[in-house]
Amino acid sequence: VDGRADVYSLGATLWKLLSGSTLGAAHPRADLAGDCPAPSHLPRALTRLVAKLTDYDPASRPATLGEVVALLGPWCRGADPRGVLD
Repeated sequence: VDGRADVYSLGATLWKLLSGSTLGAAHPRADLAGDCPAPSHLPRALTRLVAKLTDYDPASRPATLGEVVALLGPWCRGADPRGVLD
């Protein structure tokens, strides 16, 4: 277990905040396969981002906080997410 477990937890929390549901059957990866629709208010790119953070294969998740910050950056609308690294 390494920091990618924390990346998964962040992705799961983000999904709950965005969709109102836990991952379970509504996992964004299922949505990407067309099995389970994402909430209609979520942009597909954001669904893909959460799917990357919560990928079943830890090696497919971002390995560092810097990578996560880079992925989340475009969604922070004027905020500077790099501040969390200070």
